[in-house]
Order: sequence, then structure tokens, then C-alpha cells
Amino acid sequence: MTASVALRIDDEATPLVIPVTSLIESGEGPAVFVVDQENKAVRQTAVTLGGIADDGVRIASGLRVGDMVVTAGVQFLRDGMRVKLPGKRTQTRSGDPTQNG
Repeated sequence: MTASVALRIDDEATPLVIPVTSLIESGEGPAVFVVDQENKAVRQTAVTLGGIADDGVRIASGLRVGDMVVTAGVQFLRDGMRVKLPGKRTQTRSGDPTQNG
């Protein structure tokens, strides 16, 4: 038995890798919560896994470069919930943004 095989390898494609803690199991398979950075609300997004990486799981499809993915506490989230984005500090009454008030 013989076979001819042709492979197309795209060396320029960098696989997206996310932490395992980002994954949830929806009724239709693996999913993650992506943050809409304008309205700071999350939406559940189905993903296709592409294997395990040293630092997480590879995403074969479902995400785009630049998507902000929630990496912790995903079991508490629901579609449309608003979240605080990292690095955002609130200003206190004294005007010192390093103090939380």
C-alpha cells in the first residue's frame, strides 16, 4: 500500500496559547470568556483546542490576536457580566490614585 501526502505548513502562523484556567466547558464544548474592552462586559466564546503547550493550551480557532481573555474566576462569570480591567485604578477623594478608597 502506498500513499501520497501533501502538507502545507504555515511557518508564519503563531499559535495562540492561553492558560488552562481560562477554559470552561459549555454544553457545546470548550469555551472562554472574552472581554469587550469598550463596555467591559464578557461574552462566552467557543474555541477549538489545538493541543497542549508548555505554558497552557493552544487555541486552533475561536480567538483572534488581541482578544482579552479572562484567566481566573471563570466559573463565576455569565454572559454580559461587567468586569474591571487590569491596571485601572480609581481616584480617591484626595486625588492620590495610588490609594484605594
